[in-house]
Amino acid sequence: MKINKYAIFTGLFLGYLLLRKKNDNETPSMQNKDYYRATPPKTANFSMEEFNSNDGVKVPPMYYGNIQKVMEQLEVLRKYLGSNTITINSGYRSPEHNESVGGRPASAHLKGKAVDFTVKGYTPVQVREALRKLINNGQILDGGIGQYNTFTHYDIGTPRTWKG
Repeated sequence: MKINKYAIFTGLFLGYLLLRKKNDNETPSMQNKDYYRATPPKTANFSMEEFNSNDGVKVPPMYYGNIQKVMEQLEVLRKYLGSNTITINSGYRSPEHNESVGGRPASAHLKGKAVDFTVKGYTPVQVREALRKLINNGQILDGGIGQYNTFTHYDIGTPRTWKG
């Protein structure tokens, strides 16, 4: 009988994922987990190219799932606002690009969990209020919301709010 080492490894790994103990401090509402996906992310209105780093570095495959989740949250926002135009200013950032723009060393952009964007016809204040309402109604994931003069930041990381 020939043993398929790949099948054994896969079974052990899946068993580990099912049985591993959660951190005692972790609550169901925490959004710090990474989301995994094998195929490039895409939704009806967003493509992965919009989320590539502004220095030309493509989103690494290990962050596809995070980008997919962010796209899905933006789709809900887009529908809620009735806006056809959400422009992505910054999605994934390579470590070099993050440093060059003064991003935090542990920025959610580094894992494809954050997006800076504008919504045509809406101010950053209105976008922030819409995100907060959608979060409070359980329609999108809780996370970070940053309100800046010309754009809004949203991430699926640790819940927090700030003005930049």
